[in-house]
Amino acid sequence: MKQYGIGMDTGGTYTDAVLMDLETGEVLATAKTPTTHEDLHVCLGRALGLLQEETVFDPEAVMRVAVSSTLATNSIVEGQGADVGLFVIGLDKHFELPVAAIRQVTGGHTVLGEEENPLDVEGLLEGVLFFRNKVDAYAVIAAMSFANPAHEKVAAKAIHMVDPRPVFCSHEVSDRPGFEARAATTVLNARLMPKMQAFLQGVGQTLADYGLEKGLRVVRGDGTCMGAEEAVHQAAGTVASGPAATAWFGAGSVASGEALVVDVGGTTTDITRICHGRPLVDPHGSRIGNWDTHVPAVSMVTVGVGGDSFVRTGREGLLVGPERATPLCRMTDLRPPQEWMDAKENASCLRAVDTGHGEDPLWQLLHEKGPMAMGELGRVLELPDVVLRDRLAPALQKGWIVRAGFTPTDALSVLGMLPFGSREASVLGAEILARDRQMDVDSFCRAVLHQVSMVIEDAIVDFLVRLETGKSFSAFWPDRRSHGFLDVGFRLKGPIVGIGAAASLLLPAVARSLDAELILPEHHGVGNAVGALRIAMDGLA
Repeated sequence: MKQYGIGMDTGGTYTDAVLMDLETGEVLATAKTPTTHEDLHVCLGRALGLLQEETVFDPEAVMRVAVSSTLATNSIVEGQGADVGLFVIGLDKHFELPVAAIRQVTGGHTVLGEEENPLDVEGLLEGVLFFRNKVDAYAVIAAMSFANPAHEKVAAKAIHMVDPRPVFCSHEVSDRPGFEARAATTVLNARLMPKMQAFLQGVGQTLADYGLEKGLRVVRGDGTCMGAEEAVHQAAGTVASGPAATAWFGAGSVASGEALVVDVGGTTTDITRICHGRPLVDPHGSRIGNWDTHVPAVSMVTVGVGGDSFVRTGREGLLVGPERATPLCRMTDLRPPQEWMDAKENASCLRAVDTGHGEDPLWQLLHEKGPMAMGELGRVLELPDVVLRDRLAPALQKGWIVRAGFTPTDALSVLGMLPFGSREASVLGAEILARDRQMDVDSFCRAVLHQVSMVIEDAIVDFLVRLETGKSFSAFWPDRRSHGFLDVGFRLKGPIVGIGAAASLLLPAVARSLDAELILPEHHGVGNAVGALRIAMDGLA
């Protein structure tokens, strides 16, 4: 009897799926569908349904389902995640971490595991009472807990006695010294847990609906796999999940074994390095966002630019990303852009998704009145822009409210490079933004695509220089392109393997600028999903 495997990848913009014959490795069917953040069950089910439409297969013959995702990566790039209350035990030090607040209490151990000071349980409980109803999860890190985690374990039990919200302790995610990296690893696990939990609940529900309950594995960022329950508690381990899957797919696409893999998604672009036929993996810990961690992962960099990056103009010039927006050409239920859009406060429009979140006042207002421009919504609510953005962040993160605006996808549509959706809406949006820049529409759209190419090119250069020297070239010379007399360029010694649906449109300019060959393998549009299954089945895990 035939045996099949299914690989799935859920990104910030699209969800991909592939069906593979496990004996021959042949990809029998592929699917790509927009990611429905408000209900992941919808897009996952749609992807599996598309596979069944393309080829008939018996669910009982599916022996393995492998899942990768860039949702955790995108959450960090976009500054999203759960609100975390951090307890630091035994160290009086300031931390720059993405937390709601930090409470420091007495306690901790020596490097030999001996108690240095008793744990201040009373101070800890006072902190919990302060945090309760203000945070979604707790992170706890104690001095030298890798030698003796006793104070972290006591703290976790004490917190649970007062507040049932999740608690993440550093000894559960790292057994190595390095206080700041352990703290960052713990905090990121806490911030990402709700999104990973919701994602895997959607995966489990969808697989059950299709009779595919057996064999589920989740791809880690280092190219290994884990079960769903472990993935929730080790959520930070999935941060490079998508890039790891992409890297393994790309590794099989170059005979020389040397290449750079560039995955252009809707929200982010991920860059990894193939060396001697395998992705480079940093076993000591990856840098996630602005923080060094103890999370092993493929050596990579993620930059907040992709096909659906939000384009706006301002005093700084033309800006692309890192925020994501639904392209105008895909938002057919909006009023025409000329009725609401301008290049300043109304460059984006907000719409409520019909999933019944009446408890959210912003969702309720948009649901009742219909889509509204950003500035218009601020005037109705009498809120300044900064406050409105903070209020909107949770609803945008959960997908209850979606933002529409001009994107590189719209620029491709205007230029006739992507026959997708309503080109008229893209043209109208381009006219408004081009007028602000005193440019014609075609020149403006080409400038948007050039900006995307420059961001990706700079990320590639910075990534490779950092691998060799540990230093950032862009930090050393951020304005190299604007030098009045000196022209500096780079040339890659190996090829670029392009992954993602937009790779064939956005990467040729990058390859030309870096004088590199561009390889677009078969099924490169769903390379993450293919790579996820290969990791699960080829003995790499």
